[in-house]
Amino acid sequence: MGQPYSLLMEHGEEESAEELFRTVLREAEHDRPWKGEIRNRSRSGFEFWTELSLIPVRVSDSTLENFIHIGFDVSERKSVERYLASSQIFAKSLVESATVGLFVASSTGACIYVNPRWSERTGLVLEQAKCSGWLRAVHPDDLGFVERHASQE
Repeated sequence: MGQPYSLLMEHGEEESAEELFRTVLREAEHDRPWKGEIRNRSRSGFEFWTELSLIPVRVSDSTLENFIHIGFDVSERKSVERYLASSQIFAKSLVESATVGLFVASSTGACIYVNPRWSERTGLVLEQAKCSGWLRAVHPDDLGFVERHASQE
């Protein structure tokens, strides 16, 4: 209370509160609701994320009078998303720098990822290894066995 709303709210990292207000008003001009996620700040300075829907309300002469706002705290989900993103970056850096060749196949046996070391050792890049192309890297003596068992879970 008593603070400009722009000090209490930010829309993600890339959009200022003023830009968000302009976007919301543009949607309201066409009687369209706005939905998005905003980073809020409580009066005590605590930051939290809200998934917000703003629905324009007009009076009888079609003048925009107000907005109905429906919000849900999504702070925990955003925290998990940040954790997963950093974990994914960490895992990718480990896999990319591994000294052994690694590839990932789907449950059907289709190759969906190879690391740089696997490409160096086999001479095949991911585009060549995709689907069943990775079988070209299997030794001929092992090919029959691998083909029979590659798609079994």
